[in-house]
Amino acid sequence: MMTAKIRWTNEEKEKVLDKATEYYKLRALSPYDAIKQAQLMVLTDRNRHRAFNSYSSCYDLTNEVKKRAAYVKPLAKEPEPEPEPEVTVELAQESSIDELINTIARRIALIVKDNVKLVVKELEHEFRLTKHDPTYNGDNFHKPRIVVIGLLNSQTHMIESEYGHKHDFRFVDASKSVNEKSVINADAYLIMKNFVNHSIYGIYQQFSNHVLIDGGMSALRAWLNTKGAEL
Repeated sequence: MMTAKIRWTNEEKEKVLDKATEYYKLRALSPYDAIKQAQLMVLTDRNRHRAFNSYSSCYDLTNEVKKRAAYVKPLAKEPEPEPEPEVTVELAQESSIDELINTIARRIALIVKDNVKLVVKELEHEFRLTKHDPTYNGDNFHKPRIVVIGLLNSQTHMIESEYGHKHDFRFVDASKSVNEKSVINADAYLIMKNFVNHSIYGIYQQFSNHVLIDGGMSALRAWLNTKGAEL
């Protein structure tokens, strides 16, 4: 018994062709595969699916997919722009604009002044300018001296760069010999627990203001941001 040939309605055909064209253009499917995939997606009734056993069985449909994919819709002509109406600026408005401009200018001047002051401070730190020189140190505040024991050279540069504007640091290399006579006066002695030996710890633990930093750089930064800010 032969199966009756299925003839799509115009609506079904358009749905399949539209979806097949989309697959052909966007998913890089061949027209033949695009049509087979499209009918599976848009025709929910499987009894309306056609059996495409070969490319020639849908030759007319594949040609139509190619034509639609190659068609470029002409651009609509843009309407002529309407002439802008003339704007009459009242004297009161001009006065308000002048005041706004003056306010913005004053604000920019303050920002520039603050930025220049910050740059000068950074240069002071970079070139080790005299701390009490009023030309470069407008704040004139005391920097607490902090001795840090047990950091590597690269780590000392990082801490100096981040916190040198607040504290006067002295760094002690844990690999070098240290004795009580070489200890300098400081507001705090920070001992990196995981990077110093017991003999060095024994020298600094006699000071009441020694702090044992149990951790690495994160723990050190946490102390400087909290307790260090209170010095």
